Amino acid sequence: HKALGLCGVGTFGEKHERTPMAHLTCDHYAGDADLRRVSTCGSSWSCPVCAAKNSARRTRALRPQVASFMEEGGSAHLLTLSLRHDRKTDLAQALGALARAWSGMTSGKAWARLSNIGEVQWVRGMDVTHGRNGWHPHVHVLLL
Repeated sequence: HKALGLCGVGTFGEKHERTPMAHLTCDHYAGDADLRRVSTCGSSWSCPVCAAKNSARRTRALRPQVASFMEEGGSAHLLTLSLRHDRKTDLAQALGALARAWSGMTSGKAWARLSNIGEVQWVRGMDVTHGRNGWHPHVHVLLL
C-alpha cells in the first residue's frame, strides 16, 4: 500500500518540506492527551492500526440499527467463515475462493427466499490476518 509508509507520521508542511508537523497537546489537570494532524493511510487491508480504527468506526455506525432491530424482537448473530490455510497459501487465491464461496452461498434459492421476505438481513465484513500459519482471510457476517 503506497501510503502505509506514512501511517502515523505527522502531516507535512509545504509540498517539498519533509518536516513532520504533528502536535501533541496535553491537559495535565484532566489527564487527557490528544495527537493532531497525524497522517494515516486509511487502509483496512494493509495497516493494523487503521484497520482497527475503521472497524471501531463501522461498529459505532451499526450499533443503533442493531439495537433497534433487537428492541423490535429480532436477534443478532455473528457468523465467521474461514478457509483452511497454511504458510504456503497464496493470498490472492484464498481471497478468490472466499469470494466464490460467499457468492455461492448467497445466490441459492433458500437464501434468496429468506432475504426477499425480510427474515434475514446481513452485514458482511472481510478480515485478513497474517501469522505463524501464513495469510488467513475470513469473513464476519452479522445476521439479523
